[in-house]
Amino acid sequence: MKSRARATLLLVAALGLAGCTGGTAAPESVKRTAEAVPTASAGPSASDAPQVKPVKVLDPETVKSRAITNGRPIVAFDIECQVWKTPIAGTDEQAWANKLNSEFLESNGAKCPDQITFPSYFIESFGPGAPGELVVVAEDDSDRVKSVDIYGEVSELTEIATAVLGDIMDANPDVKTVTATLPPAGKSETSDRREVQRVRAIRNE
Repeated sequence: MKSRARATLLLVAALGLAGCTGGTAAPESVKRTAEAVPTASAGPSASDAPQVKPVKVLDPETVKSRAITNGRPIVAFDIECQVWKTPIAGTDEQAWANKLNSEFLESNGAKCPDQITFPSYFIESFGPGAPGELVVVAEDDSDRVKSVDIYGEVSELTEIATAVLGDIMDANPDVKTVTATLPPAGKSETSDRREVQRVRAIRNE
């Protein structure tokens, strides 16, 4: 009897053990399949997207209006150089003029002519002329203003040409003359190296 009872208990224990493990354990093939599936990662959120700042379009007339309201003279309204642009160097000659343009501005510690004192703020652009000649286009108002300097009364066109040439000729021996002109192809005045030297001598007396 004891042997039969012991056998019965062992059978019941075996069935109980099988019931505990069989209900929770997954087949080995299922385990391998679950391990092979990658965990889905969270996609980029809206906060991760780059923030693009709107481009501020500068309208020359708006800049001019604000400058005049703040007391700037109309011929020198672009004090922050928001409108000034260097011409595209489509030719070697224009590239040469752009180089002289940059040197002239740098010599005056400015980024555009409107940051320079009278009469240089009349300058609108730089371009090439004949070989060795830099052409500076000035605003129309420059022809209506006269300047009395220590060497006599001259037009602003003459003074602009002399001022530009005086600032760039020492470092650029290929520059022979500077011509200041009114648009389009209006009145013009030309200054050469001899004129610059004359002015320098008078101012150093």
